[in-house]
Amino acid sequence: MSGKQLAQNELQVIGSRCGRKQDLINTVSLVAEGKTKSIVTDQLPFEAINEALAKLRSGEVLGRLVLQMT
Repeated sequence: MSGKQLAQNELQVIGSRCGRKQDLINTVSLVAEGKTKSIVTDQLPFEAINEALAKLRSGEVLGRLVLQMT
């Protein structure tokens, strides 16, 4: 995946301190091949950030919670 593809598709790369270099290479390959995707189970407006944090703390969120900016 090129920097141009990242910018044009408004993709994000999020780092982690866990894993080896080969793990990262394998993960990026899986994403590039379309073999994995993020599961968004909750979406809330940014103004509901306290509700979002409460849901995360209580374990209600089974996938990803997205805060939407207006």
